[in-house]
Amino acid sequence: MSRTLGPGLTPDLRTALIAVVVTVLVTAGPSIAAKVTNADKVDGRSAVGAKASPAKRAGKLVATDRAGRLPSDIIGKALDADRLDGHDSAAFLPRTLARGDQVTGVYGAWGGNSTYVGSEETFPAALPVALPAGRVTSLDSEGPFTAQCPGPGRVAVNGWLCLYEAANNAGVVSVSNPANAVPGAGTLGFSTSALCPAASCIYYGTYAVRAGDANDGL
Repeated sequence: MSRTLGPGLTPDLRTALIAVVVTVLVTAGPSIAAKVTNADKVDGRSAVGAKASPAKRAGKLVATDRAGRLPSDIIGKALDADRLDGHDSAAFLPRTLARGDQVTGVYGAWGGNSTYVGSEETFPAALPVALPAGRVTSLDSEGPFTAQCPGPGRVAVNGWLCLYEAANNAGVVSVSNPANAVPGAGTLGFSTSALCPAASCIYYGTYAVRAGDANDGL
């Protein structure tokens, strides 16, 4: 015979009853959870949605929108960063080339319908002074070259701009200062233009410029 553990309960019966109670609690869990209402506060703070106005979200928790983003005006003014992508802010200030410094780049334009085509190129760093038309030389990229412009990517004289044309089915390319449209080059860059006699024209090439100053006759 089995030994009773309580009034009229055997060990086997008591185990069965415990199993029934556990089963009821587990199966009733979802329905009980479904009846739990949203909490009014989180850690003592109320919450609002992402579309709430600044006045309504002041001092409250703000939820992200469906894209997982906060409102764009949630920060009045971000603090200034000491660095950007690891660089000190001074690295992003406009830089002026020293006398004798050289920079290179590309130029070109495309267009058509018997109109002028052109472009404006900006130097990676500013020149100390602008260059007159007499200090700008345009050459075929395959030569012949000059003493001032000895080949693509090179310029041998301070205060000189060399253009090495790689292709051109338009007219003669003129070079001017973007600041005043005077032939030559400005301190920040230069403009190019050519008359296109056909439905479609293109010209392009590379340039090299060397900074100069009054010591170079500028």
